[in-house]
Amino acid sequence: MLKINIEEVLKFLEKNKKRYKKIVLQAPDGLRNQLLKLYDAILEAGIEGEVYISGSRNFGACDIAYEEAARVKADVIIHFGHTQFPYSEEQINNLPHIPVKYFPVYDDREVSSDLLHRLCTEIEGYKNIGLLYSIQYYPQFNEIKKMLEKEGFNIFIGKGAGIGLGKGQIIGCKIGAAKTIQDRVDAYVIVSGGKFHALGVSLWTGVPTFLVDIPSNKIFNLDRETSRIRSIIAYKLLEAEKIDRFGIIVSRKSFQYNLSIARYCEKELKKRGKKAYIIIVDELSPQILMNFPDLEGYIQTACPRISIDDVMLYKKPILNIEQFMILIGHKKFEEVYPWRERKVIQEKK
Repeated sequence: MLKINIEEVLKFLEKNKKRYKKIVLQAPDGLRNQLLKLYDAILEAGIEGEVYISGSRNFGACDIAYEEAARVKADVIIHFGHTQFPYSEEQINNLPHIPVKYFPVYDDREVSSDLLHRLCTEIEGYKNIGLLYSIQYYPQFNEIKKMLEKEGFNIFIGKGAGIGLGKGQIIGCKIGAAKTIQDRVDAYVIVSGGKFHALGVSLWTGVPTFLVDIPSNKIFNLDRETSRIRSIIAYKLLEAEKIDRFGIIVSRKSFQYNLSIARYCEKELKKRGKKAYIIIVDELSPQILMNFPDLEGYIQTACPRISIDDVMLYKKPILNIEQFMILIGHKKFEEVYPWRERKVIQEKK
């Protein structure tokens, strides 16, 4: 189970009690209710100051509660469940100067011997394994690493992509830890919960990818799901080729703000005789875009995964920046979404 370490937070606040008099607590869905217990613990510990809880939806470390914190003139934002997001200069320069303290939250489930046995069976035939994790499952990642090495697999762990990401750590839109070892591995093993992180690795590398899903105690091969998503993206790109009027979406969210990219897209579309309209939103949804029925499709510069995981929720094509680069001919489809031949799987059949 995922559980906030209250004692660790109290030690941090006690150490910084003279600096931080106004505190904003933020956590994603599933953890937010635990902030109530933390709130009580802060008061009971006699730590003086004002404590506020962000009740807004949170989509990850790219979505920090700066607006709420600025409103109450907070001295610090304490964010749970993630590590620091690899931000751009444009993003950080457009934010309030409020420090953020990140507290990762780890799952305390043990890895069963049965799960380890099933993993070895699934990846039988692959020798060189790229091992990756999402931050909540770092403890299980270490345990699985030791087991795979003991079983004779060659384990490769790539360097984290940018500020805040550890060696082997991936997030939904940053898989540099996978990319740096892509040419050295036969398959990836992702230690995580749900298919979100593993699907990104599979889609953007084309390498056979297996998910060790800790909450469900299951192993998943991502081949079929990846193939389905690639087909959908290819179809949406064909639809987008026929479009003349685009909305270009800019998100106000802290580390999803990419105005310079939006301006680039606008310029490229106009060079091709297309019409482009830049639209600024707080939270992107199909309902928001229904207010623009005259637009035929969209380029969204917020989160690349919206145009992958949520693409079927939108009636009109909605491309991310990489897909836009394919659309205008600056990148090839196979360059963004490669696919390695599954020779080992064919031999096993």
